[in-house]
Amino acid sequence: MITMGYLYEYTVSVDCDNEDEADEYGRKEITVSFVSEDYGDCSINNIWKHRDAFDPPAPGFEMFADSCPDTNVPYLLVESQVSPEDIALVEIGGECTIWVKWE
Repeated sequence: MITMGYLYEYTVSVDCDNEDEADEYGRKEITVSFVSEDYGDCSINNIWKHRDAFDPPAPGFEMFADSCPDTNVPYLLVESQVSPEDIALVEIGGECTIWVKWE
């Protein structure tokens, strides 16, 4: 397994019903760790097709999507109620893939 360190972070703004957590617009920011690993030249089609061949960023994680963090991360946080600690973004071949550790 490849061990990857967290390099930087990705922040999304999501709707929030909790007045104590929300800003004046009814939203809150959530930060997800972003890791980067060079798996070589991969097209987006090859990434998803071969997703089981990539080592996860940490034990228990599986690839959720091979692109579109702007759509997928808020979906996971709000709709699926996944905690930020259970989401990792991994750059593979220039694409930002989304990984999830399901409870």
